[in-house]
Amino acid sequence: MACSSVSTAASSEEEKKEQRLIDVMFLCDEWKSSKGGLSTFNREFAIKLAETTTGSMEIHCYVSKSDNRDREDAKQHAVNLITAETVPGSLDPLDWLKVPPPELQHPHVVIGHGRKLGTPACHIVRAVKCKWIQFVHVFCEDVGKFKDTTATAVTDRIEENEVKRKMEIELCKAADAVVAVGCRLQQKYSRSLPKDELKGMFHESDLVAIPSCTEGFGLVALEAISSGVPVLVSGESGVAEALQEVEGGNSVIVESDDDDVEWARRISEVSSQSPDERDTKARQLRENYRKVYSWRKECETFKGLVENVVKTADADGKSNVKVDVEHVKLADHDSSSTPSVSTMEPAGCQKASTPPGTNSRKRQSDTDLGDLQPLKEKILCRIAMNYLDTTPPQSSEEHNKFMEYLKKMRVVITGVSVGSLVITVKCDSLKSLEELWEDYSCSLLNKMVQDCFVTVKILKELNLTELKLKTTMDTEEYNACKVYFGKDAIRGQ
Repeated sequence: MACSSVSTAASSEEEKKEQRLIDVMFLCDEWKSSKGGLSTFNREFAIKLAETTTGSMEIHCYVSKSDNRDREDAKQHAVNLITAETVPGSLDPLDWLKVPPPELQHPHVVIGHGRKLGTPACHIVRAVKCKWIQFVHVFCEDVGKFKDTTATAVTDRIEENEVKRKMEIELCKAADAVVAVGCRLQQKYSRSLPKDELKGMFHESDLVAIPSCTEGFGLVALEAISSGVPVLVSGESGVAEALQEVEGGNSVIVESDDDDVEWARRISEVSSQSPDERDTKARQLRENYRKVYSWRKECETFKGLVENVVKTADADGKSNVKVDVEHVKLADHDSSSTPSVSTMEPAGCQKASTPPGTNSRKRQSDTDLGDLQPLKEKILCRIAMNYLDTTPPQSSEEHNKFMEYLKKMRVVITGVSVGSLVITVKCDSLKSLEELWEDYSCSLLNKMVQDCFVTVKILKELNLTELKLKTTMDTEEYNACKVYFGKDAIRGQ
């Protein structure tokens, strides 16, 4: 049975590799919404992302607990729900999420939420070397000011939430990308009501008023709007800023959040409207909100972010050294004229000299050859083949010198491809990367490549008198590698 399971998993991995599907794994403590906003956001976002990315991504949700109903619901929405196994010695369900699931051992991207779910995400990234996108839902510093009314309690709360804020920042620095929910982020809130009961309360309400002193976003207001229930929201909230972009949105914003009289007046104003009038306005606001902030639009944006993050996965400590033919000169087509190699000229061009008395017929050069591209491709292809030969007899000295250089730089060649000739090098530290870049900047790397690749054998086989190579490294790739090593240091890897 175990062998069958492993075989199936391997087969699934091969299929995904062929189809190039990106595995995206959300982390959350539950699938349903017994704990309110964060669970709702995670579930709805995962569902909509699955709809948007059909054929390009596979969406998974890794939760600390679930039941058959949860798993069936997720399956109907094309989300693979994975339940964490308990960890011996820990009763904290969030600890269980720190262990990568056997069902998905190599996700491409893991999604964490806030402090509680960001830490498990970091553990998974350390274990499987995947990418990490962190969602921020709350601005702890603001929230701490309003947790208690006594002066001492307020001071303690502010200090406590400053610590939490620093923890959020540490997680964001360690992540590969960060997404803030809403203009002011989202204030996570707790609720023990079952989802059905919560829906019932919304639909039974004539008005949902949210007079918060501050709200990162205010997801409860968005849930009310989605239910078609009239709302009034504080101007000091992220959802208020979002509503300013929506037609009719300003009509539900109360700017004087600490003015009891103003709140009473606005509530009375809504209450005086007929049920039909309130219902019509609420439904219109919902439709207008959807026009501006659609799930599909946001998911398309997020899809692009995921794809961009995954693209950088292959640059983990790796840089491409691109080698092109900068200058080439052919020898006479007269068979009596056989080139011989001279010493390296200051310009870094390998040049062959012609014995005295040979035919003075004009030689073809790069200036009088119509299209040199086929020749350049042939040259690069031959260089690659010569390099891959384990014992190139006429270039062993240059080859060994080049390999010694790479060894000194602590660089390992991981691949060679032809188009331009691209050598992929993997640096094992930021120091070796910086040294490689410094050698490239001062042209030492170019000289080493020239010495290694332009051999007597190559010149004779291709009937060349001169061959000069040009070596380039991409600045963006170099910067991406620097970020990679920086992330590793922050994550403690």
